Amino acid sequence: MALGCSGAPASQSARFSLAKIDDVTVAPGQQALVKIAVVSLQDLGVAPVMFYFTGLPSFASTSGNTITFAPGVDDTGTYPVTVLATDGTNNGETSFMVTVAVVDVPRNDSDPVVTDDDGGPLGAPLGFDAAFGVPRVHARGSDSGDSFRLAVEAVTGPLTGNATHVSDWATPTNASDSFTVSITGSSLGQVVHVQAWLENSHGQRTTPSAAVSFTVAAHATRSGPDVRACAAGSVDVTSDPANCGACDHSCRGVACVRSVCAPTLILPSTPNKPYFSPTPIGGVQVDDRAVYWLEEGLMAIPLDGGPVTVLEPMAGYSLSIDATYAYMSPISTFAYDRFPLTGGPLEPIVFPLPTELLEEVPDRVYFVDGVNLRYAANAPNSAPATLKTFPAPLTDFLAEQAGVFVATDAGELYYQPADGSAEQLLTTGFERVHALATDASNVYVAHGDPPATCLSQTAFPLAIDCAMSSQIAAVPRVGGTVTALASVGGSAQALRQRDGYLYWTNGGRWYDLSASEGAVMRLPVTGGTPLIIAEPFSGIHELALDGQYAYFFDDVHGLMRAPR
Repeated sequence: MALGCSGAPASQSARFSLAKIDDVTVAPGQQALVKIAVVSLQDLGVAPVMFYFTGLPSFASTSGNTITFAPGVDDTGTYPVTVLATDGTNNGETSFMVTVAVVDVPRNDSDPVVTDDDGGPLGAPLGFDAAFGVPRVHARGSDSGDSFRLAVEAVTGPLTGNATHVSDWATPTNASDSFTVSITGSSLGQVVHVQAWLENSHGQRTTPSAAVSFTVAAHATRSGPDVRACAAGSVDVTSDPANCGACDHSCRGVACVRSVCAPTLILPSTPNKPYFSPTPIGGVQVDDRAVYWLEEGLMAIPLDGGPVTVLEPMAGYSLSIDATYAYMSPISTFAYDRFPLTGGPLEPIVFPLPTELLEEVPDRVYFVDGVNLRYAANAPNSAPATLKTFPAPLTDFLAEQAGVFVATDAGELYYQPADGSAEQLLTTGFERVHALATDASNVYVAHGDPPATCLSQTAFPLAIDCAMSSQIAAVPRVGGTVTALASVGGSAQALRQRDGYLYWTNGGRWYDLSASEGAVMRLPVTGGTPLIIAEPFSGIHELALDGQYAYFFDDVHGLMRAPR
């Protein structure tokens, strides 16, 4: 079809050609102009020419030697266009391609932002950040009039550019409109790598963002409000300091923030303490006078505040106390010693140090030697003896005056009387017992997943056990049916029972800097929903309770307490 003419009158017809037209790319909602140039092949000038077109799309218009392309959002694709020209005697022809596509989607943010329930951005190198609750990716869209969505790839292995999560389709009306995608389906303790991009309904996408990484923390989402019927009436337990996280859980004068009482720092940790140690440092005990812990030796601070006293300068671990002594294993003496709380020299009870599994009762000290449960008199320089040999190595035990509850790595739970009479098999089937606690009716067991090996997220990766969930169960003291009380993320350690509740530390993986998701948790002995009473702290493995508070030690922060 003839759409225009060009040129000036000439006294004699001359041959001509059409200049090459470069291929054109234009985005929906934009315009592109193409000029057609007629080039004379002789010095006689060019007669007026008529233009004809084949393949010209419907969103194109012409005026003289100009073509205007103005595609809409439904016009994406590729269009071959040919221009024909004639002056009645001579002819010319040229062809080019018109592509309608979103080359890149403009947005205000240089990269999508990843946040969690705490609101802060995530993305430290090597997954050192911990994501609490549900991680989310946010990005701003384009106001080009096209329909977009946010695509996110969240994986534990290498990134491949394939989306695992997408938002709903939307058509932004201005450049500040945003998209959000929640990252679900990741297992607790995993290191997740994330990248994101915007894409339109025709498959075009932006360049994927720089990858960020984080560790999935072992806590449930606690987004408010959470209004419950408590004794004081209807209260929001996400912020009420008298009912924080649960009815009647008082914060004792501190704030309630997202269902958790703000912890109190009793004493900061010693600066520049190395992260890597043969054993967790910071065993914590409490009596009616002071809090005791192991850091730069055996340390104590009065409950009502005051100066710190270094009772014994030798560093150690396995701290416990009674009314008279502190029991510990100084690293430099290779013995199990006791230290008078009123002062005096260390008194070695058992030498050399037999194991880290050590407990004392008024007249005995118990310890483990492989498959053997051994003991010695609670007196200086005692000779050890074997109380019982079990069929499998012992993984944990809890000593009482009348006897000892013993767990083995074969999943068995025994009660061994202190007088050496026959042991009683209470139950079997536990996987990796972490800790034991008791009351007048039950033995409570924290046990975990089968071993799973992965590399730590440290500067020098180590092969570590990365199984990251635990179960809390109750077993009658005389044996019988096992009752499952709760399943929780993380490695449940330092199980304690007091006043009808179980407490434990939901610690991260030792030697692994990425596992900063440690917490202190509480559960009624009858079961139910665990309550987080302190978080987030790295590598908590010790816990002590008094009538009001839970005390714990975190290597990064120091000695802490939280209302229990």
